[in-house]
Amino acid sequence: MGKKNKHGNNQKPATPGKNPKSEQLTGIFEQNARGFGFILPDGEDSGAYVSEYDTRGAFHGDRVRYILSHDDYSGRIRAEIRQVCESEDKLILGVFHRKKRNSYVKPLDNRFGGEIRVLAKFHNKAQDLQLVMVSVKRPANLVWMDGRIVEVLGFMDEPGVQVLGMIKMSGAPYEFPETVLNEAEQVEMSVTPEKAYVRRRIEAQVITIDGEDTKDVDDAVSLTLDENGVYALGVHIADVTHYVKENTDLDKEAIRRGTSIYLADRVIPMLPQELSNGICSLNEGADRLALSCVMDIDADGTLLNHDIVETVINVGKHMTYPKVTALLNGESVPEYTEYTPMLKLMNSLCLILKKKRENRGAISFDLEESKAELDENGRTVNISLRERGAASEIIEEFMLICNETVAAEYCAKNIPFIYRVHEEPDPDKLRKLIDFARSLGYRMKTRAGQVEPKSIQDLINRVKGRPEENIITKTALRSLKRAKYYDKNQGHYGLAAGYYCHFTTPIRRYPDLRIHRIIKEELHGLTAERAAEIASQMPAVCRISSVTERRAETLERDVLQLKKCEYMRQYLGQEFEGIISGVTSWGIFVELPNTVEGVIRLNDLNEPFEYNAQRMALLGILTGRMYKLGDAVSVAVARVDLEQRQISFELRKSKKVT
Repeated sequence: MGKKNKHGNNQKPATPGKNPKSEQLTGIFEQNARGFGFILPDGEDSGAYVSEYDTRGAFHGDRVRYILSHDDYSGRIRAEIRQVCESEDKLILGVFHRKKRNSYVKPLDNRFGGEIRVLAKFHNKAQDLQLVMVSVKRPANLVWMDGRIVEVLGFMDEPGVQVLGMIKMSGAPYEFPETVLNEAEQVEMSVTPEKAYVRRRIEAQVITIDGEDTKDVDDAVSLTLDENGVYALGVHIADVTHYVKENTDLDKEAIRRGTSIYLADRVIPMLPQELSNGICSLNEGADRLALSCVMDIDADGTLLNHDIVETVINVGKHMTYPKVTALLNGESVPEYTEYTPMLKLMNSLCLILKKKRENRGAISFDLEESKAELDENGRTVNISLRERGAASEIIEEFMLICNETVAAEYCAKNIPFIYRVHEEPDPDKLRKLIDFARSLGYRMKTRAGQVEPKSIQDLINRVKGRPEENIITKTALRSLKRAKYYDKNQGHYGLAAGYYCHFTTPIRRYPDLRIHRIIKEELHGLTAERAAEIASQMPAVCRISSVTERRAETLERDVLQLKKCEYMRQYLGQEFEGIISGVTSWGIFVELPNTVEGVIRLNDLNEPFEYNAQRMALLGILTGRMYKLGDAVSVAVARVDLEQRQISFELRKSKKVT
């Protein structure tokens, strides 16, 4: 693993002998509603503190240049913003309040401060209580901001309006430029015999297994077992680079987007649908170009040898996770009868690979994930848990070993590449995890003061099936660093893997597409000059890819939270059983079984409480009553704020988890 500097991140420290204030770094400013904030260095998930007096007019979400100024009395790293690397105008999403005098926009995100005054000549025909995009000049006046409405999105209760506003506010590209669409239309939408002839054709049975509503299929698999007990696993990935050439408008737009974004009510694809759902998608019954990793694996899960090669495949059957899982559970699925022997073989290999991965200490976070079910008008009718089964585990294990195999080969070849790295956790966060686990009666093993991934997995295994499982698993996940893209191999802590990359999803992720391009160039002869050119591009590609990934994850999470709020409005006053999922000095977070989370504020409790940070609990000053992480409580829905995407609960009774 790479060494960290004294500031807890991997940014280059100040050069000895230089004034550290003279060295400017870059990152994203994340502001608090009270004015201060933190700068997240590029590719990191923790950064330096910025006081409200050192923001230089920066808004939340801005890319900034900054200097590290000093460590304060608490050991916290402080920074001063020197320059905002954005355009002069800042676009902010908010609700317009039309008044006879001093009309204003109230930002949906309270981190943008208070009201934004809009003079009558800048109303742009907006009506009272409509959702609008307002442009504010920099630097913002700290007392009063003036703006002009540049776009009216509609009323808040119109289906899709708030989601559209959130997309625009995130900065994620939404509509494809005309030049990109034109370029996509010029792509040949079939595999000609001439293209197929120069590639290896995969003759084995090839299938895809995806979600029921998946339209962009990146990966297909095949599997055979020989007389010596050796599995021949083929992971066949769509050859997107055959259609998306370097430096074309398609390629430039793909890196600008970085990833496809899957929202509750829509998908924002990385590539136009003509490609993502058409010629690039591994659709059933059609010849498709692929980049395949064919691996020989023995009965212990050991990789014996492998081959990465350009292929042409024809998917025999497009399958869905629920039906494959049902078949493996003994149910009858007539349309899969022809493939039943191979599916059972796949399940056997999956179990072998999973056991091997767990034995080496990899962490498997089996967190409950939820999805919003919408009606034809886009209204949320249910929040349900995503089901995981044998089928999803098969694909997961096959993709993991494929990604590790590809990363190991190209690291050994020492050519420019994009790795998926996961650094060792911060020791302070691990200590908090150990203390939290101990408070719930679980001890974690350490070796020479270090917590290995296997120790975290052992903890997760011990709480499986217990009421506190979800909260402990989430706390363990929060103790780890965020994985990122990097142009140097640093291993993957969570997977306990020496090598890892993202190779298997080039329709949806730009790093995968770029990796395919590198592999294909190497297969056809990579010159030293070209390798040097690629190497010079990789740091920027990795940085942009990590930033766009974070943008997508944040938007997906925020839209799902909006849909949860919409859903819970119908249950005002009704009671639910939940688990305390967070405790702060100002309140308690409670999570319901469907993953809906709400807050009980301290001033809504019926007695004064004090916060015990070490025990992560609230202690009643008068009664000694304690509320801590993992406790079961009964709550009622008190308030739902769609604008701020917040749900407030009130406490009805509590039950200690045994």
